[in-house]
Amino acid sequence: MKIISTLVLCAAFGCSAVAQTTITNGGFENWGNASPGISGPVGEPTSWYSNKSGGGLADLGPQTCFKDSIDQHSGLYCVKLITESGIAVVNGVVTTGVVDAPSATITTKDSGYVGTVKYVSSGTSTDDRRMAFTGRPDSLVGWYKYTPGGSGEMGKIRCILHTGDYFDPETPTNSYHPITFANRIADDTFFTPSATVSTWTRFSVPFTYYSTSSPTYIMINATSSANQATTISGSTLWLDDLEVVYAPAITCNTVTSLAASAITATSATISWTAVSGSLGYVYAVDMSATPPASGTFTTSTSVSVTGLTAGTAYYAHVYDSCAVGSASGWVTVPFATTSASGCNAVTSLAASTITSNSATITWGAPSGSVGAEYEINTTSSDPTDNGTATTASTYNATGLTSATNYYAHVRDSCGATSLSAWVTTPFTTLSTAGFNNSVALGFGVTAYPNPVKDELTINITGVENISGRIELMDLSGRIIKAVAVNTDVANMSMSGLPAGVYVIRYTDSKHTQTIKVSKQ
Repeated sequence: MKIISTLVLCAAFGCSAVAQTTITNGGFENWGNASPGISGPVGEPTSWYSNKSGGGLADLGPQTCFKDSIDQHSGLYCVKLITESGIAVVNGVVTTGVVDAPSATITTKDSGYVGTVKYVSSGTSTDDRRMAFTGRPDSLVGWYKYTPGGSGEMGKIRCILHTGDYFDPETPTNSYHPITFANRIADDTFFTPSATVSTWTRFSVPFTYYSTSSPTYIMINATSSANQATTISGSTLWLDDLEVVYAPAITCNTVTSLAASAITATSATISWTAVSGSLGYVYAVDMSATPPASGTFTTSTSVSVTGLTAGTAYYAHVYDSCAVGSASGWVTVPFATTSASGCNAVTSLAASTITSNSATITWGAPSGSVGAEYEINTTSSDPTDNGTATTASTYNATGLTSATNYYAHVRDSCGATSLSAWVTTPFTTLSTAGFNNSVALGFGVTAYPNPVKDELTINITGVENISGRIELMDLSGRIIKAVAVNTDVANMSMSGLPAGVYVIRYTDSKHTQTIKVSKQ
């Protein structure tokens, strides 16, 4: 994702002072790291480590990390890393983790790695070599100088935000450490030129994020040779004033009035209301109610989608982008292509006023409708027979069994023998005690604060392996936004919506429940 630097954004929009997680001792002003199991002076900054306090054979190599008090960028000191020659050529390295050289021979140097792990040196107590970090920064910046020891040599600075344990390189040689990609939140890598950089030069490299979660630790690995198995000594990297920068938080408003129109058997027009301040929108059309990972960018508020399949249920998803790197949540609306007969499917199908033996089924009649057919049963599959014909757009289902999962199926009729595709919605009758059968087993949906002003928190209880959908609707049944959920707590922004009463509906394969919330 392309990222604008914090300084540019602050100049354009203005920034307030907000405390963010920073790198510990990123200016390398504090030295004298107490490394368990190491005797004598070791050139290591506080909270940082080198090969001399490493594991395996790492500490047998020459010292490669030094305190430089003569040629620093700012302050009193910087760190100087030198690729030295000893029993083998050893990369200069400083890291927030543990340097490990597990191989028994110098011919398999690429088996070595750096790990942010709970490390225990021989004969010492637990040594927790992790740098705590919980922010989600925009970029890593710092200052460096570099002298290559030979042709093709270059320095490297690698930064990884993660949870749990992590290792660099991530893919092990000779299986010396596990692969823990699941713990990775974000990363970035900076390579120096393969040439002498004799004056202090600023570098900036953006993070690439792989998860929306917050990290627990930051692992920074700086080395004077990017080639782990180098045989060239003398490469020198000076490093100073490492820090992270944060882009200011920009909240994008969600799109409104998302709708599908001009629906045919193979096409539809997806449109929405323009959002003030928008740079553009991302849209997708698929057959899943779960918002996709990506979509197609457009600056228009209306797109024509073709190549669809007749008589098929689809979902249109759209989100707003109001700044580089910032986006709103997805908004989703269902629609169905017409059958070969050309009838449009019904819209806003919903079950309400649910009791232990009855429910009210409502839907929106499409343009050109002369009636509809409905059927209530206990299977999610489309009915294979004709439903009950009606010219109304509501049906009061009675005689139902308490504490039972039902499905309401409705299709439109636009002519004597023309019918649309079926549209289906699930619902569950209450138990005879007046509670949903799932509620009796602990199922329930609650939302707070209610009334709500900005963000609504929705709790789901009594459901194992949650895989459902939460929809925000107005009192007419129009879906304003929808999100897929797989955890028992979900958040939904209500900011920017008009004050009034709204309906929250949770649905999965076994449960459905609606609750009303008031927006201030």
